[in-house]
Amino acid sequence: MTLRYINDPVYGMIPIKNPIIMQIIDHPYFQRLRHIRQLGFTYMVFPGAVHNRFQHALGAYYLMGKAIETLMEKGFHIADTDRVALQVAILLHDVGHGPFSHVFEELILTKHEKISKEIMERLKSQISNGYEIMERALAIFTGDVEQKFLHQLISSQVDIDRLDYLARDSFFAGVSEGMVGYERIIRLLTLTDSGQLAFEHKALFSLERFLWSRYLMYVQVYTHKTVLAIEKAFSLLLTHLRDTADYLIPDLLVKVLTSTSLTYEFLESYMKLDDNDVLSFIKHLHYDNRTDRLTQYLTNALVNRKLLKVHLSNNTLKDDDIQYLSEQADRKLFKGAGKLIITGEMETYAYIPKGDPVWLIFPDGTKKKLEELSPTIQKSAITEKRYYLCYPVELKDEVHGILYSRGN
Repeated sequence: MTLRYINDPVYGMIPIKNPIIMQIIDHPYFQRLRHIRQLGFTYMVFPGAVHNRFQHALGAYYLMGKAIETLMEKGFHIADTDRVALQVAILLHDVGHGPFSHVFEELILTKHEKISKEIMERLKSQISNGYEIMERALAIFTGDVEQKFLHQLISSQVDIDRLDYLARDSFFAGVSEGMVGYERIIRLLTLTDSGQLAFEHKALFSLERFLWSRYLMYVQVYTHKTVLAIEKAFSLLLTHLRDTADYLIPDLLVKVLTSTSLTYEFLESYMKLDDNDVLSFIKHLHYDNRTDRLTQYLTNALVNRKLLKVHLSNNTLKDDDIQYLSEQADRKLFKGAGKLIITGEMETYAYIPKGDPVWLIFPDGTKKKLEELSPTIQKSAITEKRYYLCYPVELKDEVHGILYSRGN
């Protein structure tokens, strides 16, 4: 019997039929995801991208149900416990994300997947009649299962997580390039003789479209250079305060930023934090006259969108050039402004041939890897590495002088 429907803007009405699923959705750990934006600061570039991890988790839960139905209709056995555990695992796969998701993850001691695992461990004793299901969901989430496809549905090169976030992110960002035929891809799911996730051969073009869509979303949205500038300002602000003025940081946040192990105290503080806490802190900090010039510059960037400039290139800058720009920033702006010269590299990828292969199954039972059938994947694997330079707009002339002299 259906207990509840949740209206989703991407898929419509999502039915919640299982009491264990209901308890998880109503739990404070999961409700917290309402206040964690799916795409972090991307809304400052794409104003519609204000959707959250709560919506993504529910969407992935819905698609997982469709994937289970497809495999069972094709005669593949999935035990009752595994069917529920799969949906629990995908529902909780992102429960460990912190404020602004991936950008915050770079500032703390561990990755969100490990925190999600710890939260799932806790929930085993907090969900009524759910210990066995939660234990199995945790095994599926970590890959500690004999049936490899169970984990691959959660995490692989074409998984349920990616199918939802591409459809959802493109919908809210208003970027059509990310739209994928998730229904067709799911309908063509199958398994190999050894129990690995695969697709019917007819899925070839849909999978190519999926990978290109993922690549385009990375280039156009996820690694947009203005989003990069915002993220780097945010990271620099928190690391600068942590290292020089942690008394300005709220207690919960400073505990999380300075923890060196995944303790009970860390998790308690971490799971009380969300985007709202951090944004409120930055806003109050902006009007705090105890802050130094670098903090003022960075909070102004985040509050009033006075951002660093960004240059993307296929080549790195010389150390001498970076040192020169840092010295010019200190001279033209204020002492310590050299920290605003930020360099690094980012890699965009949609498919990794050396990773778990994407198998396609033919009517005669033979199977081939996606890259063996797709000239596009063979040639490029749809990957790209770029180098970035973030700098204050006041140094535009100096940066252009260096870049033009190098022919960039």
